[in-house]
Amino acid sequence: MNESRPKLAATARWYVAGLLLLAPLRFSGIIGFAEGANFPIGGWQWVFEAWPPFLCAPLAALAHVLALCAHRQTVKGRGIWPVAAWSALAGASLFGLLRTTEWEYALPFVCHAASAAVLAAAVRRIVACDPWARRLLVRTLAASLLWCCVRGVEQRFGGLARTEEEFLRGQAQERERAEKQGGVFNPNSGLHDKLKQRRVYGPFPMSANLYAAHLILLAPLLLVVLWRAGGRFEPARISRPLLLGLGALLCLALLYWSGSRSAALGLAAGLALGGLSLPALRRWRIPVAAMALLLGIGLMFAVGGGRNLLSASARLQYYRSAWIMFRTQPVTGAGLGEFYTDHLRLRPLHAEPTHMPHNMPLGLAAQAGILAGLAALACLVLPAWLAFSPRQQVAEEKDDRLERLAVVVGLGAWSAMRSST
Repeated sequence: MNESRPKLAATARWYVAGLLLLAPLRFSGIIGFAEGANFPIGGWQWVFEAWPPFLCAPLAALAHVLALCAHRQTVKGRGIWPVAAWSALAGASLFGLLRTTEWEYALPFVCHAASAAVLAAAVRRIVACDPWARRLLVRTLAASLLWCCVRGVEQRFGGLARTEEEFLRGQAQERERAEKQGGVFNPNSGLHDKLKQRRVYGPFPMSANLYAAHLILLAPLLLVVLWRAGGRFEPARISRPLLLGLGALLCLALLYWSGSRSAALGLAAGLALGGLSLPALRRWRIPVAAMALLLGIGLMFAVGGGRNLLSASARLQYYRSAWIMFRTQPVTGAGLGEFYTDHLRLRPLHAEPTHMPHNMPLGLAAQAGILAGLAALACLVLPAWLAFSPRQQVAEEKDDRLERLAVVVGLGAWSAMRSST
């Protein structure tokens, strides 16, 4: 049988849409870098708290099974390279298991990369075979980002202050308890410093950079959806620019409140890539690149909010440690999750410790060998391939070209950020 099954197709379509809607709200934690329960211990935690990372794998696998059952035909054409790149990353990361002692980080990381590849394969099949799926999934991503924006605005206007008050109240209670029991109280100064910065982080627990990365990844698609929605209200010549302007203002304000300098640079890189992907602007590649560079520098200083550049300069030490690890073990790397301990040994005495080198290809090469580094690099160059590959420029409808441009800008911005954070 070589055709789609309508009921199963609808089930697969809505299941994937629900998964994409919940992903930033329920899978927003950082793998392996914090202590936490591996499984929610009560019903209310399932409703209000983040879900454990290992659930990504079975949920993505279910999406792929539904896609295969709903659409049995052979899928050809576009979309294979993202699946191949993330599959290669998951496979090459296995080399990082040979030397690791940090299994609580290593295994979830491999599963997470494999989940991304499996979910990409499911989405590719569904979008290729289901004519209703593409528009639904784009709208779902936009709706998910809008909810993340609401969370960010709520934090900016009172939420962060309330969180700091609750934190200080809890610290006072712990101090009082320690004094009564004759113990020693160790205040969590690092968390308090983060709260005092007043950087919004949305649904990503105390990680403004992850929030900003999600923001620049999906903001272009949100603007496309708002532009289309404006066409439903008359006069469209007013409603479309109005909705587009409000959406852009909201996203830029949240990027500013996140304080992520790397996201600002990534956004400039994504805009440059999107501009150069337009045939009419390719003859102006040097001015476009120069304008993007100036825009990125300006945004970086504007978003930085007067913070010093010590964290940016410290990354040279991270890169040095990662390079030494890779040079010592070029095939297997130091082991997934081993960067922190090795960097403590390799860094200068007063250099800042860190769990990662803030460069995705270099970090994976250092921890899992050259193949993992190359696979990570392949994942990051996907937007450039999408922008300049002649086979990708066959979209006939204006809406298709608009969506492709939004993907190039968003994914290009995210990839540029992942190469520096």
